[in-house]
Amino acid sequence: MSIQEVRPGDLITASSWNLLVEKILELETKVDQLSAAGVGVSPVITQILPLSPPAVWRAGDAIEIHGQNFGYSRGAQHVAFDGVLVTAFKDGSSDTRLLIDIPPLPALSETGQTVTLVVGNGFGSTSQQMFIRPVDIPITGAVIDVFWDSVTPNPITPGVPVFIGYRLRSRAPVTATFTISPQVLAPSGIGTPQVFNSLTQENTSRQIQLSTMEEKPFFVRIPSLPSGITTFELEVEATAGSAVGSDAREFPLNTPIILPDSTIDLTPLNLEAIDPSTALPDPAGGSYDHASQTIQVRQDRSGLMSLRAEFQETGTYVFEVGAIGSLNGWDVELSETPSTVTIEPADFSGGASEAAETAKFFVNPPSSGTASAEIEFRVFRSGSTQGQARRFDLELQS
Repeated sequence: MSIQEVRPGDLITASSWNLLVEKILELETKVDQLSAAGVGVSPVITQILPLSPPAVWRAGDAIEIHGQNFGYSRGAQHVAFDGVLVTAFKDGSSDTRLLIDIPPLPALSETGQTVTLVVGNGFGSTSQQMFIRPVDIPITGAVIDVFWDSVTPNPITPGVPVFIGYRLRSRAPVTATFTISPQVLAPSGIGTPQVFNSLTQENTSRQIQLSTMEEKPFFVRIPSLPSGITTFELEVEATAGSAVGSDAREFPLNTPIILPDSTIDLTPLNLEAIDPSTALPDPAGGSYDHASQTIQVRQDRSGLMSLRAEFQETGTYVFEVGAIGSLNGWDVELSETPSTVTIEPADFSGGASEAAETAKFFVNPPSSGTASAEIEFRVFRSGSTQGQARRFDLELQS
């Protein structure tokens, strides 16, 4: 029975009044039911899991948004990060819990930034700030370069602190923090080296942050070298993730040291193993490990090592490869590479800032035995005492 309208002077009976009360109670019941379902009520966020900090929110991470009135049961849920919509909700989602992955955010900076999370249900919305970092891309492979640059004082003398200057370059795909680890390999008994940002500022954390293709200088300080030694060997490693870059070399005392030429860059590329009987490549016959700078060649194969030399100035440059100490039966020689190359002004046409050449050398293992050896590939300007060099360990591949 429906409620009838009344006019002034009409008699309102008990049945009419009770009918009105009954309709009001029905409406209250429906409002309570809708309210319980979150209809007409704005959503509320109570917690986002995993918590951050200590957890770090990154694009692509799975998270749970806890709260109330999300409108999931009627398909009205709406989630966005800085306007980027979430289009997939995982099993287990409900009006009080939304299980999602943080979507890719095109405008996200490499170091991360504050992003606005908006959750709506068709009737209202709520927002919360989240600091989100980019997808965690593992740092792997040969993406770290450690270049030796200088020695202060030169020559090095016993009993006086010495600073060895380096440049750290990152070829990692994202901004990364690199840890510097220097150690004196020989002789024993020399104190722990320190890492400095400059000749006067120590880097106590031994860490340097670099973006892709960025370079920064740093110094390794050795407090004192004992008298009675003629040389020492210093190794400097830089690590990020599983990637490692290093430089290891021997420094003489009381003798002027030839410094590297900053206008030349020398980068090892790859090793190709060759079957001498067929002159064809054999991928299983050898390998090159960038991290340890180790060339491995099977005893019945040859190795062809390639490097990229980059020059910033014109001139005639010399390529050399030779042993450090004894070759122990190994044979090394330039291959497909002249002993000198001339860089001319035409090589910098079109506004190029550098000219590049590919240099190669052959590595032939001893016919018997298992001895290893160490070699050095050098490129330097003809008539100059400055250049660049890369050292390699030679080992037989089992």
